[in-house]
Amino acid sequence: MSDMTIDKGDILFNLKRSHKSFYVEYFCILVVLSLLVFGISKDFGGKLFIYGLSGLMIFGLISTGFHRSYWRYIITPKKMTFVSGIIKKHHKHIYFHPLGFVPDINVKQDWLQRFLNYGTVSVKVSNDHFKLKDIDDPHFIMKEIEELIHGARDS
Repeated sequence: MSDMTIDKGDILFNLKRSHKSFYVEYFCILVVLSLLVFGISKDFGGKLFIYGLSGLMIFGLISTGFHRSYWRYIITPKKMTFVSGIIKKHHKHIYFHPLGFVPDINVKQDWLQRFLNYGTVSVKVSNDHFKLKDIDDPHFIMKEIEELIHGARDS
C-alpha cells in the first residue's frame, strides 16, 4: 500500500468540521429565510428583494458547505492524515510510531463548544502543531489518539 492511499477498511475515523461550529452562519441564514418569508407574505420589496434574499441564502448555504468540506481528518491505526482542499488536495501524514515518545495532545473548547460537545484537538510533535478543528466529541477523539500512540509505543 503506498503512502498516499488509505485502505477504506483501515479507517477508524473520517472527520470533518462539525455542523455545530457553523451556528452563526446557520442563524444568519435563518434570519434571511425569515425576511424572505415575511417579504413574500406581505408582498414587500418586489422581485429584486426576493431574488436578492434568495441568492444570499443560497450563497450562505453553499459557502458553509464549502468551508465544512475543505478540511478532513482521517485516523487509521497507524497514522493521522490531514487532507485540505476540494479540487486540489493536499495530504499531511503523521505516523503514530514516531509519536510514541513526544506527543502533546490537548482539547480547546469555549463554553458554547462544551455545551454543544465539539471543539479542537491539538497535537504538537516537536516544532509542528496540528489541529483537528471543530470536530464532534473532541475528548473521545483525543482519548482514541492517545490509545493509538500508546499502542504504537508498545509495538
